[in-house]
Amino acid sequence: MSHRTPPSLQYLAMQSLLSNQALAISALEDLSVLLFPSLFVELYARAHTEVLKALVQAWPFSCLPQGDLAESPDLETFSAVLDGLNLLLAKKERPSQWILQVLDLRNEHPKIWIQGYPSMAQISYPDVLTDRPTESCGSMMTEEQPLILLMDLTIKHGTQDALQAHLLQWARQRQEQVQLCSRKLLILSGSISEIQKALRVVRLDSIQELKVNKFWHRETMKKVVPYLSQMKNLRILQFSRMRLTVTCRHKNFSYSYKYAVHLGQLYHLQELYVHDVFFLYGRLPTVLRNLTLLKTLSLSSCPLKEADLWFLSQCPCSRQLKHLRLRSLPLDNFSPEPLRALLEHEAGTLETLALEDCAITDSQL
Repeated sequence: MSHRTPPSLQYLAMQSLLSNQALAISALEDLSVLLFPSLFVELYARAHTEVLKALVQAWPFSCLPQGDLAESPDLETFSAVLDGLNLLLAKKERPSQWILQVLDLRNEHPKIWIQGYPSMAQISYPDVLTDRPTESCGSMMTEEQPLILLMDLTIKHGTQDALQAHLLQWARQRQEQVQLCSRKLLILSGSISEIQKALRVVRLDSIQELKVNKFWHRETMKKVVPYLSQMKNLRILQFSRMRLTVTCRHKNFSYSYKYAVHLGQLYHLQELYVHDVFFLYGRLPTVLRNLTLLKTLSLSSCPLKEADLWFLSQCPCSRQLKHLRLRSLPLDNFSPEPLRALLEHEAGTLETLALEDCAITDSQL
């Protein structure tokens, strides 16, 4: 004979409450804060959209983490959450202790609903923000503190993720009341219109990790670099695939300088991965001169001058690098001295070293 654990009194009370929509809405203001997390999950799962809207408006915490709900295919139910936020944002007078300040969609708190309110209180202000919200991305702030939306974004060609596309459109229409923050940004598109559409909405100083994995033309890069220089808290940059246009050597030279200047303004950069690009040739000093916090450097299939390698061996970051990877860089015509000086300066800090397919001769070795 099987023994089943009887449902808790809290569960039975919640089921009874949800059986009457009008009663549930009227009871929200008197509901214990400890019941809000489990009630939110139950409403979301059952698609009780009207009660869900009312719950969002009455939510007494500063942060509403989304957990694994962000993976839900039920866009209509999630839209109910945004509809509730619409009503909340539309109110002219809102008691500060009942304002929802942060909506977290990053899937970084999988146990948040089990741990309940104490755990929620610990993440009331996100780590993607180094200061309190300020005017950003051309949006004017209202007297009320803006709602912070947290979501890691992926920009790709073709059909966007339904939830992300819906949220971007929603935030775009409310830029005076909402700030969209993204700690991680992945760009898999070469379409400048798609890229700009997202970058004009997101708070650029919230981006800490940027990965570009798509073939870009010079003109695309030209329009994106002004946004790049505004990512002042960028820690990790991975950039790949931007080849030389042989028929426009003068423009290639001019553009490579502009690109290098913008990259050199990422003062908080700690990891730099660059693959298959033309614009580092003769420009490595411009990029690295001010990157004093750099710990990881990976250069592959990027033409360099011997002067670039000399500078790398002498620049301040070479004395603190922990990880260095040079791959598919033809060094056979270079003097062995700059590489030897580089390794000498890094000897005290370097933990991993990769020299792959660099055409180093036996005599150089």
